[in-house]
Amino acid sequence: MRNEWIGRSRHSNECGHFNRPDNDHDEGRFAEYDRHHHDDSPFGQHVDDHGDNDPRVGHDDDRHEGHHVDSGVDYCNDHPEDDHDDDRGTGDHEHNTPHHDHRAHCSAFDPPTTVPSTPSSAAPTTSTTTVPGPASFDTTCSQPATPNLQTYLDSLPDGSVFRSSTTACYLVPLGIVLTHPITIVGGTFYDTTDTRTAGTLYNSLEPIILIKGTSRVSLSGVTAMGTNIGGDFAHRLVGQAGIKIMSSNNVTLTDVTAKNTYGDGLELVANFGNPVHTPVTGLSVEGFTTINAGRQGVTLAEVSSSVLNHVNVINPADAGFDFESDLAGVGSDNVTISNCTDTAGFRLNEFFSGPINITGCTGFHHVSLISPTSNAPITFTGGTLLCKRAIIQPCIDQNGGSLTFVGVTIDRMPGVDKITELTWSVYNSGALSFIRSPITTPTGTIVRPATIKFTN
Repeated sequence: MRNEWIGRSRHSNECGHFNRPDNDHDEGRFAEYDRHHHDDSPFGQHVDDHGDNDPRVGHDDDRHEGHHVDSGVDYCNDHPEDDHDDDRGTGDHEHNTPHHDHRAHCSAFDPPTTVPSTPSSAAPTTSTTTVPGPASFDTTCSQPATPNLQTYLDSLPDGSVFRSSTTACYLVPLGIVLTHPITIVGGTFYDTTDTRTAGTLYNSLEPIILIKGTSRVSLSGVTAMGTNIGGDFAHRLVGQAGIKIMSSNNVTLTDVTAKNTYGDGLELVANFGNPVHTPVTGLSVEGFTTINAGRQGVTLAEVSSSVLNHVNVINPADAGFDFESDLAGVGSDNVTISNCTDTAGFRLNEFFSGPINITGCTGFHHVSLISPTSNAPITFTGGTLLCKRAIIQPCIDQNGGSLTFVGVTIDRMPGVDKITELTWSVYNSGALSFIRSPITTPTGTIVRPATIKFTN
């Protein structure tokens, strides 16, 4: 059963098709990153829509566009040019000037409708599901979309689909929180908080999109964007993950982007506030890109039975992929990462409850395994490990645990520096194996009873 309602603008027959003099704002701003990869503007990349928890108001009924909710609500969608509502930021470029000041907005909606459920073959039914009424929040990043956007998302029935046009932008200074089954398709969620406005407390920022203690949440074509254009590390701001999933199951991410965040691009953790620290379980990722993360590209702290495919990590401040649980004796298990690119490296520093498989990943420069009390197998299959040339830390640094490379090409980064970096260092009962994995400079150290094995 799917319910829909569509809001219409009093400025036109369909929300999103407006006769405004500056209707080129959206296309240029959100397509800019694709055309110019090195664009410094925080709007350089398209972001899909998220929700937003912002205590601030600042929305008028005149500012509704580009939203559509299926299975519950369909709200000003079908408009590839108007869809921005966020309450997390000020909607400014580097010069902190508001955008889309002249854009029309959609606020005069049809009243909420009810759609009869599909009758069964046995007998007709007259049951209906009520769709929430019209909401009012900005969709152009001209002013905060929250708290109205957050309130609206909270009101949607389980299973609803909230759609935005490709240019919708929501300012969400405090981010949005999703705590029940919902799908968000499209939209950019933009948090303009930076080092000048965040205050002085460590972890003073919140995730741009937080999925907490729920199941069956889906994000598709969504972008979470901050202002950390250089991808710099700021210790007190690392709470601003692009997407953070906490103690949730069966979450799906499809073609999602996190850009310019002060925290991780994607953070997967248990909720320490609950007596039982439930891991993220059954996560399915099919396309995720993180650019300029101020900490790790992807943190997998407590994750179980999950698959991450086509993940691209570009220019993180620290590790590309970080398995690092904060719970003694508790870690990830049965996780598969495949077809990834990573300009940094893998850090696997926790107790592993089950196997971790990394397949077909390229571009990473370092693998660190610190797991002296766990023998769960960590296996890299296929792909390329590009070791650096002249640093002190070994390319493969293993403290305990079981680490195997199968069919991985282990080469060196190009350059003229003399190669002084060790390829491996294994100690504290670590077991390292290379199976059909050619190594350009096979040099390293081993401290018994650690072992190393080569198999053609």
